[in-house]
Amino acid sequence: NKRNFWVAANSMIAKNISTGIKTEHHEVRASFNKNEQSKYQSLVPPAMGGSNTNPSARDWINASKVCYEACNRKMASLAMDMLDEGRGVMVVARSVEHQETLKKIIMKETKLTSDEIFLIGKDKSIFLTDETVAKGKTPDYKVVITNQRKSQGYTLTRLSVMITSVYPSNNATREQLEGRINRIGQKVEPLLYYKVHTGVLTSIMDHHNSAKSLSAALQSLAEKNK
Repeated sequence: NKRNFWVAANSMIAKNISTGIKTEHHEVRASFNKNEQSKYQSLVPPAMGGSNTNPSARDWINASKVCYEACNRKMASLAMDMLDEGRGVMVVARSVEHQETLKKIIMKETKLTSDEIFLIGKDKSIFLTDETVAKGKTPDYKVVITNQRKSQGYTLTRLSVMITSVYPSNNATREQLEGRINRIGQKVEPLLYYKVHTGVLTSIMDHHNSAKSLSAALQSLAEKNK
């Protein structure tokens, strides 16, 4: 139809270019704290380890929020580990608000200052490479935080790790995000890609990778667990 014609046409002629750089993909499960565990179990059905025999749409959304809180901590912890190894880190958030939340948690976890973290946003892009840093054209940011809607228009080959959680989207967007650090000029390998998940996010990751929105994925999950 008129809405997807050019997307379909592009898919017939587009070709993914391999840089030849080695990559590693890891799925990491986040842990709930005691309060999160109790709250999560009260929201989800017995089939998912909970006690709610008739979860509402609001319950599913709240369950996902609890999961993201646990994932935020794990993402920050992973960022700290990677920084300790001397790697620069790209972090993917689900929204602009989530970018700010992750920045605060990462600053607290890693002791980085605000000047060492860059947020990709509207009219805020970056070309972060070894060359631009060496020439003083770009500050040597240790962490760059983008969101899933910002998958193009910037280069981050100074960084060698990408940390994300489960954000329902299309595969093209996920590939574009991964390509921000996997580009010609990247000098570090293997590139490391971490996807952090837990609870309903694990189920979404396993069964609903094609869903383009969290609400659609949760609706499908709710139908499955009736």
